[in-house]
Amino acid sequence: GFERDWASGALHLRQALRTAPTNPHVIDDAAQLLWILGRMGEAIEVYRYLVRIDPVNSLYRADLGATYLAAGMLEDAVRELEIALEISADNMQALRNLLRATLQQGKPEKVRELLAQIGIEANQYTEALLGCLDGDVPSSIGTLETLVERYGERTGEHYRLAEGFAFCGDSEGAFELLEIAATQLDDPNLLLALSEPEFRVLHDDPRWDAFLEQIGLSPGQLAEIKFEVELP
Repeated sequence: GFERDWASGALHLRQALRTAPTNPHVIDDAAQLLWILGRMGEAIEVYRYLVRIDPVNSLYRADLGATYLAAGMLEDAVRELEIALEISADNMQALRNLLRATLQQGKPEKVRELLAQIGIEANQYTEALLGCLDGDVPSSIGTLETLVERYGERTGEHYRLAEGFAFCGDSEGAFELLEIAATQLDDPNLLLALSEPEFRVLHDDPRWDAFLEQIGLSPGQLAEIKFEVELP
């Protein structure tokens, strides 16, 4: 599985920033670490800097948009993600996060418009989320439960489907899947737990902190990591 030694990662990046303080790739790595650590305000400032120095970089725009999304700044997220796609229409990360941001805004028809524009049919997972927005929660939860039965043996699927249950307001279903996901240490999606907008509704539940403790991202564990980024 992947290592969750954030203190060592922070030390490595501090050394890299001292050696190459203006290298955009190193600065980008620093922003990603801030993002994983849940320090969205700081990550936003770093990504804003990268966009200022390279405004036509679709990846930087997409990362800034994703960080806005993680921070709940949905209008800013949509703006940056749309710009990223104007620069590079095949930026799949930007497209995925634009769909997520639009779902978070509660705009099912806009999601359907986006899918139609790019010629993609909504899969069962996306249809379930759209169903929740349309008010058909029981049917949508049923679809998600079917997907758990169908794909639950795949690494990463418990985590992904937990997002769907959380989005539809089923915290019991979400935590049941997260409990399994926390044991799948080779799932890189776990790195994203603090940045997932779908999980924001779970943050006040004591089970959320227990989950974060299991994957090495609890507030107490993160408080021990010393990492600051000084922009050029």
